[in-house]
Amino acid sequence: MPFQDLSFQATWREYQARVLGELEEHLDDNNLHIVAAPGSGKTVLGLEVMRRLNQPTLIIAPSLAIRDQWIQRLKSMFVPKHCLPVDWISTDVTKPERLTVITYQALHTAFRGSNGEDDHEAEPKSKASALAKAATIINRLKQCKIKTLILDEAHHLRNEWWKALTHLKGELSDPTVVSLTATPPYDVTSSEWDRYEELCGAIDSEISVPELIKRGDLCPHQDYVHFSLPDELTGKALQQFNHAVDSFEEELKNNDEFIQMLLAHSWYQNPSKHIEEILREPRHYTAILVFLNATGVTIPHKNIEILGIDKASFPSLSTEWLANLLEAVLVKVDGWCMEKYDLRRNIEKKLRKIGGMNGNSICLFNPPKMKKLLAKSTSKLNSILEVTRAETKNMGDELRLVILADYIRKEHFPSSEKKQGSIPALGVVPIFEKLRNNNIPGLKPCILTGSLVVIPTDAGQLLTAKALQMGLDETAFSIKPTAFDERFAKITAQGKAANRMVHLVTELFNTGSINTIVGTQALLGEGWDAPSLNTLILATYVGSYMLSNQMRGRAIRTNPKSRTKVANIWHMATLDLINHQQHIATIERIAPLYGLDPTELGLNELGEDFKNLRRRFTAFEGPSYEPPHVIVNGVERLGIDKIQWDKPSIQSFNEQSLDLAMQRSRLPDEWDTALVGNSEKPKLREAVRSSHVPRVYGFHDFVIAFFLAAGILTLRLYGEMNEAIWRGIPVETAHFIFGFTLLFPGYYALKGTIRYFRTKSIKNNMEYMGAAILDTLVALRKLQTNPRRITITTVQESTDSVYCYLRGGTKYEKCLFYGCLEELLGPITNNRFLLKRIYKVSNPFSIPYLPVPSLFGKKERYAQIFFEKWRARVEKVKLINTWTQEGRRILLKARGSDITQFGQEKTKRISIWE
Repeated sequence: MPFQDLSFQATWREYQARVLGELEEHLDDNNLHIVAAPGSGKTVLGLEVMRRLNQPTLIIAPSLAIRDQWIQRLKSMFVPKHCLPVDWISTDVTKPERLTVITYQALHTAFRGSNGEDDHEAEPKSKASALAKAATIINRLKQCKIKTLILDEAHHLRNEWWKALTHLKGELSDPTVVSLTATPPYDVTSSEWDRYEELCGAIDSEISVPELIKRGDLCPHQDYVHFSLPDELTGKALQQFNHAVDSFEEELKNNDEFIQMLLAHSWYQNPSKHIEEILREPRHYTAILVFLNATGVTIPHKNIEILGIDKASFPSLSTEWLANLLEAVLVKVDGWCMEKYDLRRNIEKKLRKIGGMNGNSICLFNPPKMKKLLAKSTSKLNSILEVTRAETKNMGDELRLVILADYIRKEHFPSSEKKQGSIPALGVVPIFEKLRNNNIPGLKPCILTGSLVVIPTDAGQLLTAKALQMGLDETAFSIKPTAFDERFAKITAQGKAANRMVHLVTELFNTGSINTIVGTQALLGEGWDAPSLNTLILATYVGSYMLSNQMRGRAIRTNPKSRTKVANIWHMATLDLINHQQHIATIERIAPLYGLDPTELGLNELGEDFKNLRRRFTAFEGPSYEPPHVIVNGVERLGIDKIQWDKPSIQSFNEQSLDLAMQRSRLPDEWDTALVGNSEKPKLREAVRSSHVPRVYGFHDFVIAFFLAAGILTLRLYGEMNEAIWRGIPVETAHFIFGFTLLFPGYYALKGTIRYFRTKSIKNNMEYMGAAILDTLVALRKLQTNPRRITITTVQESTDSVYCYLRGGTKYEKCLFYGCLEELLGPITNNRFLLKRIYKVSNPFSIPYLPVPSLFGKKERYAQIFFEKWRARVEKVKLINTWTQEGRRILLKARGSDITQFGQEKTKRISIWE
């Protein structure tokens, strides 16, 4: 049956129709890559693309459940009833049909010569036999004339799966690849992203969460955070570790042999001869100076000058600088006195003894052991209890709560009522026990994992009835009250009953017989669907874009039985206030010297849990807490900038979050208000937000230059007039000469005045810099879109913060532009080219050097074009090639004076609805 004989049996939504209308344009490169939020109908989109291409197709899905979902959607929404049943669909890659639907695991397994969807361990007899098996399968696919590959959620690929799929694509003679995902791996390394794009192609179109909420295909929702402080055990361990690090530091500062070793190092003795080595590891060189300065050694001017900083702003010794020094001495020992082996070995032993070294990594701040303690801190149990109690009271019978953890912790499952000790770890069983022991009125919790299922006893009869309706044998599972609490029963199931247990318990959840599920994100992630879910607590350590968005997507789906559904998503985080308070004095001293925000710098010291939280929130767009409500990503929209990061302010923030969460009825209006946007056709746009925009021209400098030039000119002309009059030239002629001569300084004065007013705001400065980048991209022929259809818009948020948008252009072109802008305003690294600014603004926080984006620094010709565009659009600069001897010296100074090196994120890419 030709795919063109199929037809979509419903009406396309607006955003689906938009993607399909652009289909021909997107398929120019034989790739279609669509990012579509959960609930957008990407499966039917993929099937419609398959129908229009009308070629034998191989669909690859991440799981059996999603594989079957593709087939079910095709039969119910595309195949006319008179054409059923169909005989041209296969789920076996070794026996392909016109449409073959398999899983990534099945492809990998088949290529290895093993059998079964879940055969993860079986190995082929040899590499040769595996290659032969793969060749056989590929030949069968070729014989079936497979020309279209549809990849569902390709971010799921493991390395081995990736190899199998890449091999398949290469052998199928340039197939059309259709990639559909809700969660592209935006947070992976650049090399991993390049590999992802090589397989899937550049992102062609995106269907965002705000679009779906505007349409009513996702429900209004909000993210909330409940902070906790370390439990007693974790807090004590943190204090002991910090005390041990302080003692170690003092001992090292009093170690004369160690100090003499540093003083004798060639970098210290003659830094100008070791520019190349220092540039490779500038942190290590600086760490030597910082440590010696802390021991009372007077650092020679030649050593500090090479960094481009002065003694007033010389950093003090901190755990970060000490870690850099120890990394140089103990890990990267090239150039160090090899005869000091015993000294270095003794230092390493002491460091390992206190837990400050893990493998070859120096860990004086937040070592892996402390990170795990914070992440697993049982104080989160109290946060979960507090949130659950409030949500249960507020929602009553309508509550449908899911709590996700990373581990089950079956060893903490009580064997009897008497054996209930303290809870030492975070996990499914400890969370369930915390809730059970506190007897929250109206709460009906259960455990749902692959190996452990516990439900309220009074729900057992209903579960049995539903199992029988599904055709399950009653003897295939048992429901027995637990030994520790007769209110709950443990379910033991085998075979088919075990496979259907998730579905059975979910049915009880949807009907309200159970209103709280405690499970793992692995089991209740992608593919699990419970439309009634309206409250989600993420008690996981997950910080990745992909998994976070995947879990969150379970809660924000609409419920056909409740059109007024509103969802709350709770995130748990334990803060390391001990380290924060220890570093705050250093932070407050450094910040004013470099024009940095001490509050922002302090966020870096709040622990790994908080870092994961910030990273996680880059994936979520939602309305800001405070009016005017704006839909934007990032944790800043929650108002964390107002927290003082002490116990009272954290408690106050938690109370405010709970208070807001209980006011669910306001969320639909907040979304509606924010979705209006401020443009004719509002949509989710990317932008670069920066508080690091260099001022192109300063008023102070302009005034000095103007009056100096005017004064010199006046003196000169006055003398010439007197001389002219003395010679008998008529006064009128002299005045004419005087007026004519003033045309030149007048022209420059007018030009300078216009320039000043045009660059008075950082908004305009950002626009000119963006224009220079855009002009360069056009000159290098990196853009396919007509430049006349692309514009740059800047919006000033505050006196030192501005947004930059690129209007028009493809997703790929925007990525190029924003990437270059981020690099330009980001930290100076080992850049091949720099821009040295000629106009020096009279400001202690001036920016003397700017890095040339790596895209323009690949070739000197590219850098020269950027340099010319910059001079034309922005200001006069010098282009510095850092591959020359003098250039290397300048690069070292530029890196030393770059304020973005101090750990404050002053430029970042954001998503905002407008």
